[in-house]
Amino acid sequence: NYFDYERTTTTITNNNVQYMNQILQALKDEELDYYGMSYGKFKKASTLCTLYHARVCCVTTTSTNNNNKTAICFEFVGNRFLRRMIRLLVQATLHLAFTTSIIDKNNKNALKDIIQQKDRTLIQGNYKLDRAAPPDGLLFV
Repeated sequence: NYFDYERTTTTITNNNVQYMNQILQALKDEELDYYGMSYGKFKKASTLCTLYHARVCCVTTTSTNNNNKTAICFEFVGNRFLRRMIRLLVQATLHLAFTTSIIDKNNKNALKDIIQQKDRTLIQGNYKLDRAAPPDGLLFV
């Protein structure tokens, strides 16, 4: 059920990356309740988090056999993160960037609107985003 970029015929465009950055910027420096972007029971009562930095860029890997691959790199800096929060944010961001119509891409608060619903099933249109992006390549620094 998660957005699998490897299995799509969609190519990464500057418009996709620009839109992902725009919807992530709407989350920046604002304390939001990320309950809908979390999983499992909470050890603390609060699910409020603040993202100080959120950015997307494309990176291209080079290999000796000219089998270059392009990957999407997400960067997040925040005061705290909930269980699976980053993976769910990545999944929702990719979904919005690669499956949303051109008209709907005028909504720069699309991701923020999903977060504010506090709905763990993340129903957005006809798509069900109840799975987190896979942890492959996830790196916490």
